[in-house]
Amino acid sequence: LELVDDSALTFTSHTDSVLCCSFDKTGSLAVTGGQDEKAYVWYTGTGVVKFECPGHTESVISVHFNHDDSLVVTADMDGVVQVFDVASGTKVWNFDATEITWTEWHPTANILFAGTIDGSCWKWSVPGDDICSLFQTSGSGSSCGKLFDNGTKCAVGYMEGSIKVWDTENVQLIGSVTGKEAHESNVNCITCSSDGSLIATGSEDGTAKIIRSTNCRVLKTLQCSLSDEDKESIEGIGFLQGHTLLAVGTNDGNLRIFDVSTFVLRSLVSVSAPIVKLVCDEDQPLVYIASFGNIERYDARTAQMDKKWTGHDNRILDFVISGDKQKALSVADDTLCKIYVIR
Repeated sequence: LELVDDSALTFTSHTDSVLCCSFDKTGSLAVTGGQDEKAYVWYTGTGVVKFECPGHTESVISVHFNHDDSLVVTADMDGVVQVFDVASGTKVWNFDATEITWTEWHPTANILFAGTIDGSCWKWSVPGDDICSLFQTSGSGSSCGKLFDNGTKCAVGYMEGSIKVWDTENVQLIGSVTGKEAHESNVNCITCSSDGSLIATGSEDGTAKIIRSTNCRVLKTLQCSLSDEDKESIEGIGFLQGHTLLAVGTNDGNLRIFDVSTFVLRSLVSVSAPIVKLVCDEDQPLVYIASFGNIERYDARTAQMDKKWTGHDNRILDFVISGDKQKALSVADDTLCKIYVIR
């Protein structure tokens, strides 16, 4: 059966699996990083490389543009974190940490946050060295992190199952979910509601948690496995803003929609392959998932798939939707990066 390629453009410069990707605000530039120890900033309209990001010695696992698209960060599994000026392609800052698991920019300032395998979370002002702060931890690795929309707090998930909320201004711990309340294993994904009142986490233990951010109280632990024996690892989680819905995607290929106000499971959809990532539309009740080589879009209210895009012949490992909701970018095990026109 011939693979239908719905993509508008394919970027082919990577020579091994591509692990991470990001758009700038307009969707006209992309940054991608891969197992080939390379990261590229490229034009999404033509596929032409604007510049390469040299200096990595391990797989590049996190790439992001900053709030005004003037800077781009690339981070690898050796702990090399680099920041490049987007206009010139010049490296303006770098730092050597232990193995990086996630990075995220502050929403309005040139401040970069990152989590590491030894549990440290960093806060840096970039470029320059005015700020270099460490969020201390008990030693379990930090697996994921999410800044609140206003940048004042950061929710961090850890490999032993705990969750901590940090004040990003003074690098103080606000609260934590530990012990019996915590997950039983690695926190794979973490997100916050747009007003910052709720945190949602998904774990390898087959549960999602809804947590009040002010006091770190677990409001509900949602069971997301069909049986106790077969725990479904949660790979993606997202709030559907304005619709009191939470979407949860698992490696068993199940998409669940919960009502956040009642904690009731509204719908369960089985897709054909493991869900690798899930992205919720910020304006409409739409959920995008990556499952094997496809991106699929579901209406969260009806749980019906309304669109599907194909083109990869191997697993998608990351995907993003552009700010204007016009484009999707997916990167995969087939070494390819693809741009889809989705509206």
